[in-house]
Amino acid sequence: RGYAQNSLGPRDIATGYPIGGRELLVGSIETATPLWSGDFDPQRGRLVGLFFIDGGNVWNGMNGGTGPSRARFSFGTGVGWQMPFGTIKLNLALPIKRYSGDSYQPVQFQFNAGF
Repeated sequence: RGYAQNSLGPRDIATGYPIGGRELLVGSIETATPLWSGDFDPQRGRLVGLFFIDGGNVWNGMNGGTGPSRARFSFGTGVGWQMPFGTIKLNLALPIKRYSGDSYQPVQFQFNAGF
């Protein structure tokens, strides 16, 4: 969250477009707190406030690409609607440290399926 889809990691030298990598490291910490104090009905869902920190990157081995030392991190907040089959989320995220060439996407919509 906070960065555009498929925008991080090694880039093609000629075009500057992201080309992906062989190694990936990602992590996320998220907390949710109820925003609606009405009676919780699992069939109708529940509105929650979200706070999160995300981090990670993709690279091509230790001798090529950006490596894990150039991991990107973002933090943010959002709202979610929790339902029996998953959560629909609207997030607002900001990068913690900005690198030149990164593509940012501060507003993102997500769906997380329950299991």
